[in-house]
Amino acid sequence: MFTVTQKMETGFSKIILTDKKGKCSAEILPECGALLNAFTILNNDNTINIIEGYKNQDDFNENCEFKGFRSAKLSPFVCRLKNGTYFFKKNEYKVNGFYLDKHALHGLIYRKIFSIVKTKKLKNSAWVLLRYKYRADDNGYPFPFNCDLKYTLKKNNRLIITTTISNKGKSKIPVSDGWHPYFTLGGCINDLAMQMYVSGKLVFDNELLPTGKTESFKQFEKPTPIGETVFDNCFIVKKGAKTALQLTNVENGITLKIKPHSAYPYLQIYTPPQRQSIAIENLSSAPDAFNNKMGLVVLDKNKSKKFITEYIVNV
Repeated sequence: MFTVTQKMETGFSKIILTDKKGKCSAEILPECGALLNAFTILNNDNTINIIEGYKNQDDFNENCEFKGFRSAKLSPFVCRLKNGTYFFKKNEYKVNGFYLDKHALHGLIYRKIFSIVKTKKLKNSAWVLLRYKYRADDNGYPFPFNCDLKYTLKKNNRLIITTTISNKGKSKIPVSDGWHPYFTLGGCINDLAMQMYVSGKLVFDNELLPTGKTESFKQFEKPTPIGETVFDNCFIVKKGAKTALQLTNVENGITLKIKPHSAYPYLQIYTPPQRQSIAIENLSSAPDAFNNKMGLVVLDKNKSKKFITEYIVNV
């Protein structure tokens, strides 16, 4: 039996999708950029949340950026945008979003309030459709679009997240899209085994911007303990790979599979200093794509683009 519940708790307006038989649920926060705040499963009679989210509304309001953009929806650009500037159709723009040092980070809508368009519970799934209408309120991105997010919970601890970006302007628009979840399978990430299905790693400069070059990366071709490895890197998912990354806690038996569809060909990985979680980000483009064009999507007027990823947890 699947259910959809809306409730207020710890200051949050929550939507909770639940598989009551499988004891699995997904908690979404429409008023906090429609982020995924929890994905809980049952393991040996213990309920485990594999997402590192926010404790309450004040925590999100005060610490979203400080805590590393946990679970943020990244759009209409992802990761770093060099100097916050870019050229499009011979015009130069500078966005007014969040800056770290001199570079803009993670798009313009991660704090926006999404409206609930529709919810539905079925025999084998439950879903919610959320929408934010961006109406060119940032002079640095004067291109109106809709962002529709559909969260679908299915049997066997399977969560599918579908993003649809629709051009609502009168001309073409540049778009990159992604997600910034932090996963925690219990304990320190050093003890987790990771397997990556990637064809290479982007070479970054000392400001974590792509140089345009790629290099081989084979360290995690087979399940390998993360150990003390430090990540702040972007990888190219192998073409045709059904899974981009698998993460396993050998001690408690929990395995997470991240399965992006083809519209998310890049995978960014970041290890925060406390090493209690790991950010694994599905991206439609490389960082700074408005400038380097690596994976950049250009949407014609009245056109839409879907970006889909799946999280599957085995216990």
